Amino acid sequence: MAILYLLDKETETIEVSTYDTKKLGIPVKKLFENFCLCELTTLKGRVDAIKKIYHYKYNVPVYINRKLVFFKIRFEETYWINAMQVAGIVKEGKGAALTFKNGLVLKTSVSYRSLLNSYNKAMRILEE
Repeated sequence: MAILYLLDKETETIEVSTYDTKKLGIPVKKLFENFCLCELTTLKGRVDAIKKIYHYKYNVPVYINRKLVFFKIRFEETYWINAMQVAGIVKEGKGAALTFKNGLVLKTSVSYRSLLNSYNKAMRILEE
């Protein structure tokens, strides 16, 4: 079961996976820290390395492993999208919609260009 996206609720996280949605009793940053520790590193180490190597200054993607690469979008709330599960991004009016590999569609008010740029930043990490 693959994580599609995480909804950041400050004190808890909503995890939306291929077949399931569940509430996790920890903030998203703590979840990312736990994921990184399983990869024998820290969240700060990963973020600092990505900033240095790719010259990203803001909206830095979070690389956990080749199956979990998250980028942040904000509309109404903060979402962390797993770039590895995105099948497509399409423009919809003033916003854009993400289609995941399992067919789920997440409609956003984020501009198509902004969403595509965030996605491409995350995918660039895997290209090199």
